[in-house]
Amino acid sequence: GDPVPRNRKWPSYITGRSREEEGEHLQGTLEMLARQNPKDRLYERYQANLQVEMRHAGRVAHLEAVNISRGGMMLRGPNLPPVGTYIALEASLGAKHHLQTGALVVRIVLPQGAERRPGVGVLLRFFSERDESQWLDWLVQQKRNPD
Repeated sequence: GDPVPRNRKWPSYITGRSREEEGEHLQGTLEMLARQNPKDRLYERYQANLQVEMRHAGRVAHLEAVNISRGGMMLRGPNLPPVGTYIALEASLGAKHHLQTGALVVRIVLPQGAERRPGVGVLLRFFSERDESQWLDWLVQQKRNPD
């Protein structure tokens, strides 16, 4: 199962919930994520070099997804949002697919080794079944033909 309930929890400007209700949900989600062992991942991860456009707080940033899975991705680049932030992501997935989804930032990764860019781990929160289906179709293609 999905580590976060599928009844998509979005900020009050999307859901109509109060800030207090959203804060309680966010705190519960973050506590649940902190209890999980990162080695016990739900989905297989794939190395990637996917260019992603992130929208947050009225700003647009161009990031790179360095690894991806059915449920999330690791994004690297400048001006990353803090843990607990909801963001919008968009990416071209080749000629047939396009990703447009929401995501929740669940962890920060500092630069290490040869990687000089900070990163954020995000959980994908699909806007529609169609968006999720396109993502899954594209992931299957990547698994079959990994460059």
